Amino acid sequence: MAPAAGRGYGLPPARRRTPDAGAAVRRRAGRGVHLRPHGPGADHRRRAPHGRRAPEHRRVPSRAARPGAAVEAREDVLVFTTELLTEDVEVTGRVRAVLFAATDGPSTDWVARLCDVDEMGVSRNVANGIVRVRAATPGEAAEHVVDLWSTSVVFRAGHRIRVQVTSSNFPRWDRNLNTGEPEESATTARVARQQVFHDPARPSRIVLPVVPVP
Repeated sequence: MAPAAGRGYGLPPARRRTPDAGAAVRRRAGRGVHLRPHGPGADHRRRAPHGRRAPEHRRVPSRAARPGAAVEAREDVLVFTTELLTEDVEVTGRVRAVLFAATDGPSTDWVARLCDVDEMGVSRNVANGIVRVRAATPGEAAEHVVDLWSTSVVFRAGHRIRVQVTSSNFPRWDRNLNTGEPEESATTARVARQQVFHDPARPSRIVLPVVPVP
C-alpha cells in the first residue's frame, strides 16, 4: 500500500531532560509532527563545537537502532515525545524535519533524529539527518529542511515517537565551529546560542509518511 505523504502525529510539548511530559496524541492529516513547547514558543540552548559526541553513535550506520539515553540527557539536545500510541503506526518513505530556527553566529548545523521509544522507555534511533547553514543571519529565524533519508518502520501500540533536535553529531559528521570560516582552514571556535521556534507562524515539525490503516 502506498504511503500517504506528509501525514503524522502531533507531538507533545517539549522539555529539556524531561522528554515524556506532554499532551494527547492526535492524528494530523496532511501535516507533520509539530514541535510544541510548554513555554512561549521557542526553545533555547547553547552548543559548543569542541568535539563533544554521543558515544553510542560512533561508527554506527544511521539506520542502526541504538539506545539513546545518554544523548537525550545532554543539555544541548532538545527532545520531543508523544504519549503512548494507541495503535500501530507504519512509517514508510522519506522523512524530513522542517525547523524554524535561529543562531547567534554566521554558521551552524541542525541535526534531527527520529526515535522509537519502547514500553520500557528505551529510545532507539530510526533515522537522522543534518543540514549545514553556511550564511546565517545572526539572531534571525529561518526555515531549514533536514533530510532524514528514507525508512520503513512500525511504531507499535504502547510505544512512543520521539524527535531529538541538536546541532552536532561528531564524529559521524564534521564539526561546525560556528564561525563561518572555511571548514578546511578554520582554526577558531565559538559557542553558539541556538533557538528552535514552534509557534503558529513558525511551525517546526517532522514530516512522516504514514501508511494508512487498511
